[in-house]
Amino acid sequence: MDDEEAWMAVREGLIVAQSRAIACEFILREVVRDLASRREDPHEYLATLFERISALLDLSPLADEKEVDAEIRDTIGRFFAHIQRQG
Repeated sequence: MDDEEAWMAVREGLIVAQSRAIACEFILREVVRDLASRREDPHEYLATLFERISALLDLSPLADEKEVDAEIRDTIGRFFAHIQRQG
């Protein structure tokens, strides 16, 4: 396998992984949005869920990896911010 073939294989793997991650995020957004809409106080439910997920990350070995931790926290924050904006 030459460099170009290797790059194409890596690229294909990244495309597949990113596509799956995006699909999962869309599904999760809808599930979380549905769950929140069934609560008396949807914003409180989302805030509590955000805190629970953040606490799980605090306990994870990934919390010691500063760059990874920052990226995960940013992703979590953007996920919930998007749900809040969409109502």
